[in-house]
Amino acid sequence: MSQTAREMAEQFLNGEKQFHLGMLPTEQSNPKTRNLDRIFAADPARGIQTLLAVDFDIVPMAKRVFRSREYRQLVDDGLRMLRNGGRLGFSGCGATGRLSILLESMWRQFFIGLRREHPELAAKCGAWEDQVFSIMTGGDFALVKSVESFEDYSIFGRRQAADLAISGRDMLVAITEGGETSSVLGTAAEAADRGAKVYLLFNNPAEVLCRYIERSRQAIEDERITVLDLFCGPMGIAGSTRMQATTSEQLIAGFALEEIILALLGEKLSAAELAALGFDAY
Repeated sequence: MSQTAREMAEQFLNGEKQFHLGMLPTEQSNPKTRNLDRIFAADPARGIQTLLAVDFDIVPMAKRVFRSREYRQLVDDGLRMLRNGGRLGFSGCGATGRLSILLESMWRQFFIGLRREHPELAAKCGAWEDQVFSIMTGGDFALVKSVESFEDYSIFGRRQAADLAISGRDMLVAITEGGETSSVLGTAAEAADRGAKVYLLFNNPAEVLCRYIERSRQAIEDERITVLDLFCGPMGIAGSTRMQATTSEQLIAGFALEEIILALLGEKLSAAELAALGFDAY
């Protein structure tokens, strides 16, 4: 090891303890998938079943969150912002950045299909199409190539939020699997400073984050930010926070988005028109 590399390693170990994340459940192994490599080697079908079994840990979390005051407030605030001409945004980094873009894309694709297949209905409610946006740390470039180090600086997230001119008319849902991604917390802080409604979704116990990670504690204890703790246990593969953490975030944020659009459509369209869109079951 070169002297420079050794110095960098020592600096990280001794001087950057706020980036030591081993105490977080999302970075730990899951007992359900212990010896997963051996299980796969002996029986691939059983290996897949073992890996997927961890997804069932999402169910009790989802039941708890869907019953919570914070989730209902998330839907109600999103509705209020869009009704009043404001915007609803999602921000993330890496997997949650792609999730944020996916949520915006789902929203836009609905209206694109509506214009194509039911132009008469689109004329009644197409104004909402451009009211959902997304922020991904590193921007479009990060979609195709990893942008190193950006996630470690809140200023990058702040700048992206500022570039979108987020204001008190808007709402931002910041999503970070670990609950400690600096750039995502930066978008939340900037949006809060600008008067927006802010929600923070993450997958570690809030009390653990507050105990060990100062930047997380500041966000969680910020009275301007409403927290939804989606903790559902360690990942199926240790440290791979792109697994059930992202699944749970897509479930909660995606269902909230669906509730919002159904409520908006219900204000503009008749029961027969909703049925024509396939929403007769709601």
